[in-house]
Amino acid sequence: MSTLLTCGALSRTELAEITGYSQSSMTTPIKTLLGNGYVQEIGQANSTGGRPRTLLQFRRSAVRLTVIGIQSGDIVVRQVDLDQQIYAQIRRPLDLGDPGQSLIAAIEALHSVTTEPSRCVVLSLPGVVSEEGYIALAPELGDADQATLAERLRSALRIAVIIENDVNLVALGECGRFDGDAALIYVGGGIGGALLVDGKIHVGATRSAGEIGFLPWRSSKLSGEVGQLESEFSIPRLTRGARELGIDTEEHRLLEDLMTSENDAAKGLLSGALDAWAYASAVYVCVANPHTVVLAGALPRLDKPHRSKLKSRIRRLCPSDVDIRFAQHGEDALVRGAISCMETRPQLLLEASGPPHSESPKSGL
Repeated sequence: MSTLLTCGALSRTELAEITGYSQSSMTTPIKTLLGNGYVQEIGQANSTGGRPRTLLQFRRSAVRLTVIGIQSGDIVVRQVDLDQQIYAQIRRPLDLGDPGQSLIAAIEALHSVTTEPSRCVVLSLPGVVSEEGYIALAPELGDADQATLAERLRSALRIAVIIENDVNLVALGECGRFDGDAALIYVGGGIGGALLVDGKIHVGATRSAGEIGFLPWRSSKLSGEVGQLESEFSIPRLTRGARELGIDTEEHRLLEDLMTSENDAAKGLLSGALDAWAYASAVYVCVANPHTVVLAGALPRLDKPHRSKLKSRIRRLCPSDVDIRFAQHGEDALVRGAISCMETRPQLLLEASGPPHSESPKSGL
């Protein structure tokens, strides 16, 4: 199934050559997938002599998944298919008193208005998430028992649940198909990074790779679950700093307001942030030597002159040249990353009950 998901239309002969399985051993699984509607026959391959070969293609629109993100204290829930079509979407506040129940209620509200069931839930969280889905560090969830969240969601929803670090998902969405290794730097409500090696996220020994918000920074002090760099140069912290300078701003327009301000202190605040973000990027380059660095989150909002400044400061700190790009997919990167996660776990489709059906996407709620 994973081969059909990633390689497109293939004949049974090609499928056997790629997977190493005999055609006879694939007969039953292919019949099951055809019967369930996940795979369809789409005609015949160009003839090279001999018996024509029927092409099999995975129906990406047949698979729905629910993608959840936490943005500015809100839960954003979408149902999408593997072609990124959005079928429904809701947004509601996250209750820090009981975030688990808050998430369950939001997901159930979405599922109550969708025409087809989701095969999997992908929950994106800022923080450290174990391979089994246990959460070791997620300040956005407050003081709740984060370690049991995965089990609680699975028990309540009765479908597969994948919990993954948000920056890892964004990196898969932005860089998953790049040639060569890539590092992604994300600046938003926090500061984080992700490293892709051969198209896969490098998670580290305790799945804490990429926690660059904890990098030491000048005189900053560690504050509980918030790292030194993040405590000064995340977007919320910079927004508070701008307001202290008398600038009337909000997080979503902070960079625009700083870039256009005539206030020398505001210019200094932005320049200091560029230095800090360049430092975090250069650390990745010095340690991992990726081919590409992608700057994501709020950073693509920088105008052309400030983009150039940030790039030059990164290169000035690096021992070798590196391709520096700004993220292109915005909020869609999270959905793309969630789909990538699903594609690496095709067994979840076989575990889900009931065949899919064909429906046209409808507008978000």
